[in-house]
Amino acid sequence: MAIDRSTLKVPVRRKAVEQAPLLGGDGEVILQAIDLADYLAISRIEDATERLFEILARAAIDPDGTPLLTAAQWRDHSTSDGGRAECLQLGAAVTKMLHGDQGAAPGNDSAPT
Repeated sequence: MAIDRSTLKVPVRRKAVEQAPLLGGDGEVILQAIDLADYLAISRIEDATERLFEILARAAIDPDGTPLLTAAQWRDHSTSDGGRAECLQLGAAVTKMLHGDQGAAPGNDSAPT
């Protein structure tokens, strides 16, 4: 039997809350799964560090869904005391959300195509 709109499971973008106290506020950052278009765009970035900053620029949002920081601002954050570790921790959380236990980051050969 074909799917019809009355039985369709409407997709909802996955989100998670992670701790990032160095960014200020209450230290909680909302991370959302990136969509396929963003995933494919990010996978074309050869430099892994730049790829991480682009992931964070698209995944870390405020409660209204607006990106928290640009990739350049994430790069600057990574230079602060503890900022590098915080960027890596948030990037790992997004990667886990995207790939589960596989842990493959966009652009890695092991990432699904």
